[in-house]
This record gives sequence, structure tokens and C-alpha cells, in this order.
Amino acid sequence: MEKTNNPHDKLFKEIWSDPEAAKQFFAKHAPENILKHIDLNTLQIRKDSFVDESLEEFFSDMLYSASFGNNQGYLYLLLEHKSWFDKNTPRQILQYMDKIWEQHAKETKETFPLPIVIPMILYHGEDRWTIGTNFASMFGDKVPGELKPYLPDFKYMLMDLSDFEDKQIMGIYVWNAVLMFFKYVSRAEYEEKIPEILKLVQEELKKDESIKILEALLIYLFSTQSKEMSEIIELIKPNIPKEKEGILMTTADMLRNEGRKEGKQEGKQEGRQEGRQEGRQEGIEIGEQKGMLTGLYQALKTAILSKFEHLPEDIVEKIQTINSEERLLSLTEKAVKCKDLGEYRRFLNSVTA
Repeated sequence: MEKTNNPHDKLFKEIWSDPEAAKQFFAKHAPENILKHIDLNTLQIRKDSFVDESLEEFFSDMLYSASFGNNQGYLYLLLEHKSWFDKNTPRQILQYMDKIWEQHAKETKETFPLPIVIPMILYHGEDRWTIGTNFASMFGDKVPGELKPYLPDFKYMLMDLSDFEDKQIMGIYVWNAVLMFFKYVSRAEYEEKIPEILKLVQEELKKDESIKILEALLIYLFSTQSKEMSEIIELIKPNIPKEKEGILMTTADMLRNEGRKEGKQEGKQEGRQEGRQEGRQEGIEIGEQKGMLTGLYQALKTAILSKFEHLPEDIVEKIQTINSEERLLSLTEKAVKCKDLGEYRRFLNSVTA
């Protein structure tokens, strides 16, 4: 099983890399006046990603080519999985559209006319999307009329999941369940919705080809729940097909071991260097142990910063008093799952009490 990075990205790519899923998604959620110009039967998935490495934590994207009448065009789907609304996202889309045009020119040797690129933002942050769905709205509403013709502009489709009722999302394909998970992940009722959503896709998860989808779903659930892993297993196990329960346990074990291995490896490398400087085998062994804890401390701090964008001094002081590998791993796992720093502080206090 490959290493877990961003659970949103892994689940998004696993589902929307399925051509049939992509066709059904656009058929259901793209406007009729747009769909009548696109032959979804010609839709092909492109393996290209245009998101900068520095932004991969916040965005996932998929590019599809299709026939737009007599011309080739592109559908560009961008998932924003920040926990807040970013008003600069339309600017990112403009940059990605330009990269798509550059790539099209390289592949076809044609620079004119430009192919049509229709972007769609799939958004599931806690804050509502508050700017217009045309790019020119980013200039505000006080631009004199004489200047407006000089503003760059394009429209993008927006799917803000907070605007959708559950019955508008749910259907027969697994991606509907994924949209439901995305919709509720930052809400108080997320936990109670999980069994309900899994129950709706049980039949799909029984299929042989669903193994990767099930793995991605499980990783997403383990990574976005605030409960301990054993509690999550008890919560979701009744809604996992019996013949696939082995995947549930394998995925749980993989996630338990992943942080431990990374911390130990980083720690050993630092420890060996510290031990060599002391020039003794004893120093190497002591250094490895110290270095392992140093690696775990660093992994924990990175997890807190990634989730909350702030590392309070009182939290730093408390975690540095911990010398237990298991506790540090537990705190790292909890940092990913907590909804806010208040919840994390309460957990940290319970561990260090």
C-alpha cells in the first residue's frame, strides 16, 4: 500500500480518475446549457496536474478533454480542501488555465485558436463562498464602467457543497458518498453521518474493483475523525462488507505504523550523527534514541502547524516534556483530527496530566 499523504487528494483522485464516474458527475452537476455543447461520451481523463507543489496540501485537480462541437475543449475540476474560504482561488484557476493552453500548444503545435477550458470549483470549506463566479468580480464592484472592458474575465462553475441538500447529492455512484463525506467533514454531525453514507454504497464496495476506492475511503475516515482508531473501527465496521473487513484492518495497521516508521527513520539519522560526534558506540545508541524523539517532536510540530497554522508556546512546552514514543504518535494523530486548538489543548492536557 502506498504512503498516505493528503487524504482529500487520495480519495478525490481515486474516484474522479474513473471515466464513468466523471461522466456521471458532470452530467448531474454541470448546467444544461453547457452540457448541450459537450459530448461526454468523448470525455477522456488527462493525467496532468497543474497545482503547484506548494499548494498540493490545499488543492487537488483533474483535467478532462472532450469534444465541444467540432472542437476539442477541456473540463478542469479543482477541489479546494482548505478549512476556510480563499478569495484568491479564482486567480489560481487563471494560472492553471494558462498552463493548460501552453500544454495544448505543445501537444498540437497549434497556438490559435485557443481551446475552450471550462473550470469547475468543488468547494467544501466551513465558510461560504462569497465572491461571484466570474473572474472580474475579484476587482470589486466600484470599477468605473469605462474600465470594465479592460478587465480579464471568465466564468467558472462552482459547486459549494454547503448549498446542496443531501438528496441533491446522493445517487447510485460512489462519488456521491465522497461528496457527502466532503460536505460533512468539518461539521458537528460528521460522525453520525458516516454509517448512513457507508450503508448507501455497501453494494458498490462489494465489487472486486472497489479495493482501491475502499482503501481511500478508509484512509479518509481514519484521517478526518477525532476519535481513537479503535473507536472508528467499531463505528464503521458494521457498514463494511464482510468480505472486505480484512482491508479495514490492514489500512488501520498501515496508518498506525506509518508515523512510527517516519519518526524512527528521521530520528536514527539525527542520532547517528550526534553519536559519531561523540565518537563512541554508546554515544551512537544514545544519540539514536534522542534523535528518534527529536524526529517525533518535529513530526508533531509539523502536524500542528499544518492543521492550525499556529504553534502556541504553551503547547510546545508541554509536548517537550513527553518522552513516550506512543504518546507522541498519539498526539500527532490527534493533531490531524481535532477541529480546533481548544479541542487539541484538552486532549494534550489529558495526556500530560
